[in-house]
Amino acid sequence: MSATSYDAVPYDSNPFPQSQPEQLAAIAKLFGLAPKLPSQARVLELGCATGGNIIPLAARYPNGVFLGLDLSEKQVSAGREVIKAVGLRNIELRHGDITAISKGKQSFDYIICHGVYSWVPQAVQQAILRVFGENLAEQGVAYISYNVYPGWKIREVVRDAMLYHTRNVTDPKQKLEQARAMLNFTQSESLQKFDKFGLLC
Repeated sequence: MSATSYDAVPYDSNPFPQSQPEQLAAIAKLFGLAPKLPSQARVLELGCATGGNIIPLAARYPNGVFLGLDLSEKQVSAGREVIKAVGLRNIELRHGDITAISKGKQSFDYIICHGVYSWVPQAVQQAILRVFGENLAEQGVAYISYNVYPGWKIREVVRDAMLYHTRNVTDPKQKLEQARAMLNFTQSESLQKFDKFGLLC
């Protein structure tokens, strides 16, 4: 998906409990690492959208340093407005492409990438892993989420149906409307089949 489509149809941006540095630190300690205290850490989030996950972290840990990166300039701008309104000084959101990130002068104690890896081309996937390798501190923790079988298979079938239904639609908003129409159709057909077996009251 291009930056233009992300701007036209922004994603909801919310906190992801499984990516929280406290949880990541606890898991890392179980594996024998000595991660930095989240309250004093440097945290990078790839694909931060409007900052729904990383902005609350910056508010919780005023002594930490937080950086978010996203391909959508519109979403980054919206996140910056939130940061300005809240008055946070320990966080920055940047508009940019993951593939353009190079090795920085300072490493990060936690690098988060949620809801990105499974949806981007292979070149971007490789760039994500490269960024982890080049910018993670020695005792740092990287978090990356991705879709795997068997749990993802049911959702993948629905996604494939929506993609097929919208294959000739180019406008992002119309594409979303048609995808929702296919989802509603799938749900209604499934309910009718269940009802034939007397599973619905």
